[in-house]
Amino acid sequence: MHSIPNTVKKEYKRYPRTSKSFLIVHPHFDNWHDYIEVYNGAYVGKDDHKDRKGSFTIYACGLNRKLSKFGYEKEVYSDNDLMEAARQLVDGRDLLTKASAISMLKKILCDN
Repeated sequence: MHSIPNTVKKEYKRYPRTSKSFLIVHPHFDNWHDYIEVYNGAYVGKDDHKDRKGSFTIYACGLNRKLSKFGYEKEVYSDNDLMEAARQLVDGRDLLTKASAISMLKKILCDN
C-alpha cells in the first residue's frame, strides 16, 4: 500500500463532490474516454487536459503494467487505420489498390 500515490489534492473532512477534487479520473464524476485512449492494449493519456488526469490515472493505477512484463508492439494501429484499409479493399477500383489494402489488413490484424 505504501507504493500507491495519493490521488486527492488535499485532505477532506467529507467526501469530495466534484471532479476537480481528484488527481485521477473518477468513475462517478468523469468520463474516462475524455482522459484516456487505448491503442493495441496500451493506455495513453490525452494530455489536452491541463490537469493531466489521464496520464496520472494510468501511472497511479498501473494500467500499463502488462507492457513491462510482456513488452509492446512498435507499430500501433488505430481503429481508423483498420477501417481505412477495409474501405480501400471494398472501394478499390484496381487490383493493386485491393492488394495493398489486403496487405495492410494482414499487417494490422496478424502482426498485433
